[in-house]
Amino acid sequence: MLRYHLADPLWIFVGSTVNKSKDNKQAKESDVLTVVKFLDAFLQNKRGWVQKAIKQILEGKSGIEDDGGNDVFASRFKHIKGWTKDAEMIHRDMLKRVFHSESGGRLHVGDIKGMAGELGLKVGGAEDYFGLVYIGDTASFKNLIGEHCPDVEIEEDQLAEGLFENIKRVDSPINMLIGAKKFMQGWDSWRVTNMGLLNIGRSEGTEIIQLFGRGVRLKGLNRSLKRSSALPPPHPEGIDLLERLNIFAVRANYMTQFRDYLEREGVEPFGDVELNLRIKRNDEFLNKGLIAPRLPTESKFASRERMMLECDEAAKVVLDVSVKVERIGSAAGAFQTSSYVGGIERWLPTGQFGLLDWGRLYLEMLQFKEERGFHNLVIRPEHPRRILEATDPKLYSLICDEGLLKPRRAEEVAQLQAAVAGVLKKYVESFYRKRQQSWDSSRTVYAPLKKDDENFQDYVVKVPRSSPDLIKAVKEIIDEGKRIYKELCAELPGVYFDRHLYQPLLIQKRSRVKCAPPALNESEGRFVNDLLEFCRSKPEVLKDKELFLLRNLSRGKGIGFFEDSGFYPDFIFWIMEGKKQRLVFIEPHGMLNEDHPSINPKVNLHKKLKAQAEDALRRSKAKDLDLDSFVISATPYDDLRKRICDDAGPWTKERFADAHILFFDDGDRRTYLEQIVTG
Repeated sequence: MLRYHLADPLWIFVGSTVNKSKDNKQAKESDVLTVVKFLDAFLQNKRGWVQKAIKQILEGKSGIEDDGGNDVFASRFKHIKGWTKDAEMIHRDMLKRVFHSESGGRLHVGDIKGMAGELGLKVGGAEDYFGLVYIGDTASFKNLIGEHCPDVEIEEDQLAEGLFENIKRVDSPINMLIGAKKFMQGWDSWRVTNMGLLNIGRSEGTEIIQLFGRGVRLKGLNRSLKRSSALPPPHPEGIDLLERLNIFAVRANYMTQFRDYLEREGVEPFGDVELNLRIKRNDEFLNKGLIAPRLPTESKFASRERMMLECDEAAKVVLDVSVKVERIGSAAGAFQTSSYVGGIERWLPTGQFGLLDWGRLYLEMLQFKEERGFHNLVIRPEHPRRILEATDPKLYSLICDEGLLKPRRAEEVAQLQAAVAGVLKKYVESFYRKRQQSWDSSRTVYAPLKKDDENFQDYVVKVPRSSPDLIKAVKEIIDEGKRIYKELCAELPGVYFDRHLYQPLLIQKRSRVKCAPPALNESEGRFVNDLLEFCRSKPEVLKDKELFLLRNLSRGKGIGFFEDSGFYPDFIFWIMEGKKQRLVFIEPHGMLNEDHPSINPKVNLHKKLKAQAEDALRRSKAKDLDLDSFVISATPYDDLRKRICDDAGPWTKERFADAHILFFDDGDRRTYLEQIVTG
């Protein structure tokens, strides 16, 4: 769970008014005061109303209904119900976890001296504040509390540290942040999981967008900045609940506007209906004995092999921080393009080492190691300097302007520090992957693909609840159980290629329907359609050959060449001719932001396969098997050639082909496939 970088949850309440508004006829009192009064009532819990409300909510009798007359909480809180339905136990746990109190009591407000705009909230007798009111005019608001909540004790706190800036800290006791528009601009936090909105954003505009962004952000698995639902499974049970942003508002008419806004932005406010769609595997194809590589299930590099970071020429890295400028202009009635790349290969002179904060570099390497899950790698404090000092051979190079290595101002020193940190992190990644690849390759076996291979995963189709007609149509297709496996269906977009090892093969096509495992993206779908057309139009090339295709899933299920953030090509392609098999890994992929082909592991997979094939095949006793790989560039050749060049100039198509990079836009779109099939 640590790899998901989940922060402690923070509940924010944002109101439109702090002190009573004469202009707002709907708001008889301050929005912020409304929240404070509720918290005081919750903590007092007169006549046990809180336990009664908890019981009603768990029983689906809250009295709050949706448009269909159903209690909005009827199907919620499954994890709590699985733990206990005892309202008293839940209430005590809430007091302890959220309010830092064992038994509740009166609300105390602490005016944090020396910190403008901060009023701390805590339960009488408790040590820690559980909440913070962060507003501009605290004096007027304290008067408002005294007028409407005379029993709430207000005191000056001369000792407490500032609460607002410390909210981001992992040890912050603050679980609630209450205010108006003071912290809507220029403030950010990974902790926001619940939002209470009071009269904010009633008219659409930048305010609601800014506020919504507070809770949408999260670090995600390995700092991917994505929720688990957007990443390949498996994931820990309940992770979706911890990643969820909950939004509620006091006024229903506002929530309707907010819901409409979310729908226009492509966010499904009601969630999805999940429908199971079974795949149909072609067992006749599997009986052909299609060979594929797999690591034994018990082989886990991270848990079996412990190692020390070392100076290794094979792990050398290149970090490109050069300035790139591209110009488009017109001359003589035609558009012309030119480009400029500033920077050549350089190394940091040892005389500049004194400018670096070595302790910080070491800590950044450790943090990077943990984020990437390299728990079996040991890094010592002396390693950053050793890597940069190595000269025979050099272990890194920087593609940069000379000015980066000769800073004159403090901000330029910071830029140099950041560039060196980037070099060291990239070296750690490269070193680890090289060792992991070596370890994996010595244990990989090639054996016939089995029926229980983890690439054979049923779909979970997700349809927005707000589209009942679409739900009905998709459900009818799934229940009918025939058409989806033999032909295309508009409601569930797919591509029908009869040489694929299972059906259906769903694709993304601007549909509101989503699925897990994810449907094919645009470049993946294009490859399958091109292959389908190639098989129809090139029978002479396919004479005496049989083709088989399998969509390769990502981490955790598919066939990869090193664990965790490794490379999982999108497709596995078999070309059988008699008893001989060619096993080709295909990666349709945009190349504009990729490393140079000479150092790109995805591009160079074909070299790795050739180098390791002999030993692996001997261990596996596999015969008549040839291994290969290609990257199919979704980036057009004319765009990519501007970026990929060497001493001989921009790469030609022949140079790219020699590096096993082919192009979708290569004249006749079937040309690149003929190169793959014929080898």
